[in-house]
Amino acid sequence: MQTQPSFTQRSTTYASAPNHLMERSLFGLVFIGFLLSVLVGISLLISTGLMRANQRTLLWIGYGVFLAAQVVLLVRLITMPADQFKQFSARLIQTFGRGAAALPIAGVVIVLVFIALAVINGVFPILAPLNLLLIGGLILFLSLIGIANADPIAAFIRRSAQTWTLIGLTGVIVVVIGGLFIATQLAIDGTGLIERLRGSADYRELVFFGDVHDPTMSQTYWVELGELRAEWISYTYSRMMPHDGDLISIDERGLRVTVSPEGVPDDAPTIYTFGGSTMWGEGSRDAYTIPSQLSTALYEAGTPVQVTNYGQVAYVSTQDLIVFERQLALGSVPDMAVFYGGFNDVAAVTISDGAAGLPHNEINRIRDLASGAILRGGRPVVQQPNASWDTINMSLVSIPDATPEQIAGLWLDNARLIRAAAREYGVDVLFVWQPAIFYKRTLSPQEQLFSEQNQQTIPGFDDLYRAIDEAVRARVAAEGLNDVLILSDLFADETRYLFYDRVHVIEDGNTMIAAAIAERLNPSMPN
Repeated sequence: MQTQPSFTQRSTTYASAPNHLMERSLFGLVFIGFLLSVLVGISLLISTGLMRANQRTLLWIGYGVFLAAQVVLLVRLITMPADQFKQFSARLIQTFGRGAAALPIAGVVIVLVFIALAVINGVFPILAPLNLLLIGGLILFLSLIGIANADPIAAFIRRSAQTWTLIGLTGVIVVVIGGLFIATQLAIDGTGLIERLRGSADYRELVFFGDVHDPTMSQTYWVELGELRAEWISYTYSRMMPHDGDLISIDERGLRVTVSPEGVPDDAPTIYTFGGSTMWGEGSRDAYTIPSQLSTALYEAGTPVQVTNYGQVAYVSTQDLIVFERQLALGSVPDMAVFYGGFNDVAAVTISDGAAGLPHNEINRIRDLASGAILRGGRPVVQQPNASWDTINMSLVSIPDATPEQIAGLWLDNARLIRAAAREYGVDVLFVWQPAIFYKRTLSPQEQLFSEQNQQTIPGFDDLYRAIDEAVRARVAAEGLNDVLILSDLFADETRYLFYDRVHVIEDGNTMIAAAIAERLNPSMPN
């Protein structure tokens, strides 16, 4: 019986034959792809350790099937008889080796890879190791295209032997790939694809007012939140652009809409609220943000008020101070102002900037400034210039390596400045140090997961926050600050699910916070 030659024998037999570059290269391309997949799989195993168990299981089932398919293909290529191997290679050449037709195929694959890279980096940064797999896979695929078109490429090079022709061809290839990248990014930005996908991928469960569990509405909320865009505003960097959605509404000034009970008169006393995303209302519908619930609580207690929500995502207390002062200077003077925060000032030190007293992600503003200088000089900006805190002296506006007492002091000193401006304009003020998950004694399973993730991603954050909280309490007591309301442990004895991350709470939590604030503003309110 005549036996078929092995893979090694086939490679040797065909090595000197024309048009057998595909046979000699195919196994190597697939094997390199398999090794790359294994390396990426190991990186994914490390990077996805903080994913929720069910999501991690689905990821590994899918990736396991992908690896198994590669193993099957490798085994099939090794054991395939020579004539079938030759026919398989010929089919690949016929599919991808059609000269001009190969160019649009390669272009489509390149665009798809660019989109996938943008989605991973913008929506699933925890899956960053897949970037290497995508880029490596693209290189291998383009190599396959090149091998399939070896003859026409070789013929073209022979016809275009002049150096300048080859240089021009290389330039065209670079321009085409660069153009595809730019066009892809413009299309992604124009359609808001990343924002919508980011919202769709948010796994945090929202429980709506009255302990209503509605996964569909929860997902709808995250999608709508992901569609929001920020725009520039002088002095404080950013505000949300106007939006008229089913669950989230933002007016033409960039302020989250506050829903007040019917019957509140137009000449009712006015309250302005300030803070970050918790005051803005992340995770809540318009009628269930803290300002909306504050309006409701005071109305039900017999004190109707007009509440305006000046909270903005990621604002720290210095930005609240600036916004408040600008309103006073512009003639917009409330009867009462409520400043709700604390967490963002701490997070700016530990998560964002590494120095107390700065807005979040300040390093990006430095990179933006450098990018603008490059653009004004007539040069393109392919990526943001590098910047390092080690080369920038921020001592005029921040405290590097701040102690808990210094961080607490910055928040309280901003309150002092606000208090002085408010006194000048006849405005009553209340400063609220917000609740945090660290003080909740009994955590729900989801809250326990968030707590564990926090401790792994930012070791020591819980202890630092508690130390700052103690410093705030000590100074408030020592100075007799009656206009500071500390709500750190408001939820200490609650056993139900309230926090959907480190600091943001569901709508029922907002209602409890609003009630505590309303009670301080209106002592006659029932407990």
